[in-house]
Amino acid sequence: MKVFERFWDKNPAFFLSLNCLISTYLALSFNYLWVLIALLFLVIAYKRGLLILVLGGATFFFVSFLYPTQNFEKKRGVAKITISEVQNVPTHYGKKTRALVTLDHFSSDDFDLYNQKAYFYCKDFDEIKSNHIESSGSLTQFAPHTYLFRAKEIKNLPSTFSLMKKRGELKKRLYQKLHHKMQSHFSADLIYALLSGEVVNMQLRMLFNRLGLGHLLAISGFHFSIVTGFLALFFVRSNRRLALITLISFATLYFLFVGGFASIKRAYLMLLVVLVGHFFSLRSSSINTLGSCLLILLIIDPILTLSLGFQLSFLATASILLYYSTVNNWLKKLLPSRSPREAKELSYISLSGYLFVSLFRKALAINLSVYILCLPYLLYLFHSFPFLSLYYNLFMPLLIASILIGGGLALLIDPFFPILSQYSDYILSLLVHFPRYLDFSITIYSMSKELLFVLLVPLVVLGFYICQKQRDKALNSSQIIHN
Repeated sequence: MKVFERFWDKNPAFFLSLNCLISTYLALSFNYLWVLIALLFLVIAYKRGLLILVLGGATFFFVSFLYPTQNFEKKRGVAKITISEVQNVPTHYGKKTRALVTLDHFSSDDFDLYNQKAYFYCKDFDEIKSNHIESSGSLTQFAPHTYLFRAKEIKNLPSTFSLMKKRGELKKRLYQKLHHKMQSHFSADLIYALLSGEVVNMQLRMLFNRLGLGHLLAISGFHFSIVTGFLALFFVRSNRRLALITLISFATLYFLFVGGFASIKRAYLMLLVVLVGHFFSLRSSSINTLGSCLLILLIIDPILTLSLGFQLSFLATASILLYYSTVNNWLKKLLPSRSPREAKELSYISLSGYLFVSLFRKALAINLSVYILCLPYLLYLFHSFPFLSLYYNLFMPLLIASILIGGGLALLIDPFFPILSQYSDYILSLLVHFPRYLDFSITIYSMSKELLFVLLVPLVVLGFYICQKQRDKALNSSQIIHN
């Protein structure tokens, strides 16, 4: 238990966010498994038991009051709606438009609903001239606090300030420019997805999902780190604070352009916390930074916790932070690392080979560490896991990053477009003509929530333990060297 106590001491924001997260899930989707998780959390943080009960109880009642659970299948009525995001989504019948909205008030003959997030569909989005509308239609509930509103008659209400229309116009111009400048529409759709976060090509989405690469098309920390990392190269010799202000400003503009979906908010907030921390010379562990982002999102919008993008985004990030060091150390036994002094003594060819092996080991370590926590949840959600995902995730993120950077440069320098188009076509051909001998999957036809609990929760707790033991070992080693 002392190991867990040191873990919470080093990561107080993560402790608070985990406490609030468990209480939020209890309030939004109460079941006995979340009660068991809450009790387990109380056990491994027993010295903070009073804080857990007070903060957890306050969070539970606050969320329950703001978002009372309503159980129904389908209701017809009238709704006052605020439109937050409009997104083009691919279907088997072509591109379709949907919106993420807030139901300010939905009223039917025997039912009222307030302040709930919902997906919104209508026949013609051109009818919508404002971000506030009143509409008659049907409201369907698919899961607790998960709604779909299909509009019939729409009445535009007075508009308020919103980036929704400007964002839509910019994305439309980007889409048109890419399709005008590039020879292949398939490559144009790929670059548009990487830059805007909207996958408008169904074949593209199916191809990436088939190979376990769907996360590369969804805007996440990967995209923000690539974009800001590339931009940071131009400020290597600049004033540190000026460079950080520029990076924060650019990341904020990019966030406003792509929109505020769950995984995007997590990625932006984590980058923002890191950059602001560097600006004020504040030091914090990556896990604590993740906890800070989670806590902010829980305060802003607790309903985000029910989003699949939110869940997978945080689970994948936590899995890397908890397990990467351990997995990398295990792989060093197979692919040993060298000290800088030893590496300098190698010939050019040997050094090149060593650097390649080192990068391969790190890529494999990230790949394996992600799936330690994500694999059980992916099997629970999709009942299948393609082994091609392990193969392609070793090198495809680097190639996709190069396309993302190339897309940004081509928007500034037109002559880059022909080169980018050919390069993107080649990368896509690697995906289309995948190695058939690796085309097999782990398939589970059904997985209960109880089995997911048995598989996932111990791995999370073990991750806390291993992460802290690794930190203790590193601290002891540094003290020995210092002495």
